Amino acid sequence: MAREPIPTEEYGNIRRLTWKGKPAAEAWYRDSAGARRRMLRTGPTPAQAERALKDALKDLFAVAASDLSPESTVSDLLERWWPEWLATEPAEQTVQTYESRRRQIDAGLGGVRLKECTVPRVDRFLKTIRQGKAHRTILRGAFGLAVRHGAMRANPMDNVASMPQKPRSARRGPQAPDADAVAAMLALFRAFDRSKDGRGAVRGTPLEDFGKIMFATGARTNEVLALTWADVDLEAAQPTVAIRATLIKDGQARQEYPKTENSERLLLLPPFAVEVLLRRRVEAYNEKVFPNTRGGWIQDANFRRRWWHKALEGSAHEGTVPKAFRKAVATLLADATDARTASRQLGNTEAVALKHYIQRLNEGPDATALLEAAFQTAGERGDQVSGQSGDQMET
Repeated sequence: MAREPIPTEEYGNIRRLTWKGKPAAEAWYRDSAGARRRMLRTGPTPAQAERALKDALKDLFAVAASDLSPESTVSDLLERWWPEWLATEPAEQTVQTYESRRRQIDAGLGGVRLKECTVPRVDRFLKTIRQGKAHRTILRGAFGLAVRHGAMRANPMDNVASMPQKPRSARRGPQAPDADAVAAMLALFRAFDRSKDGRGAVRGTPLEDFGKIMFATGARTNEVLALTWADVDLEAAQPTVAIRATLIKDGQARQEYPKTENSERLLLLPPFAVEVLLRRRVEAYNEKVFPNTRGGWIQDANFRRRWWHKALEGSAHEGTVPKAFRKAVATLLADATDARTASRQLGNTEAVALKHYIQRLNEGPDATALLEAAFQTAGERGDQVSGQSGDQMET
């Protein structure tokens, strides 16, 4: 009866021998084409020779199964992983962020071979950069691909240190400005809009109007900057604004859907916001609610650096970021109604709103009646004890 052939991409029994005076190990295997071949490896001892042979066979079959191998570099891996990740159709803003983080990883680990990507090496790299979740997501996904293709035995991201946490003293919940602080900042914005620039011309910036719409909606900066007149309905019985887009590519393009599924929403406008938008619509010369001087989109980075922060410079509110208005809206709504209502206004989940936007004090239960009763009972007992002691002293 004929001997059963070795399955493809597997090897048969390993035999130890001496080859040219050195301990060696050999085995027959079948390659991906089905051809029967022999492999031999030497080592300082028979056991080490056998281990070297097994490692070589494993690497060989990994190469046969994939174009990735332990000899591939992290750059090779990222090139292979990137199209697979793009196929999941991430948001354009996410692609921008990941592209930037991918370049950082490539600069720090690109030339390292996959077999050299140990937990200590990857951990050291993460500690040398200002890491965020995106770095870890990319590395975990890419190394996971390498494991699936047999180029790595385990994903080193499973055992690297967790992301650094803020010191306990710095772990504060969301800090939101109150209505008075918002009013003070709007006054500073108005003064900035009416001030003169270095050439002596009135700035005419829309900072106060922008701040009012931020406070009226609780929307994200790029959601407000992306508004067009098609998103605004001022003729309705209750005027509304539809948040259904955001600016991407540093304000160079409008993405026709917002950040998350929860972000697309229709918001009712308070009278002060309606007044702002009615005036701006009369003055409008294109479809954008907040166009720049050339009629294009206002870039978020320029908006913050050249207008927002400059207007608040030297005041008690210096350093306040636009997101603070979003926190103010969330906190006001949560205090007046509940966290779920606030999250719907912001276009977030309730959990995200509570974690990042709503300023809250941890409220204890209403134990006033129980504590009062305990206090009164203790007082009565104290009076009784005091009375008995007095009687004994008189006796």
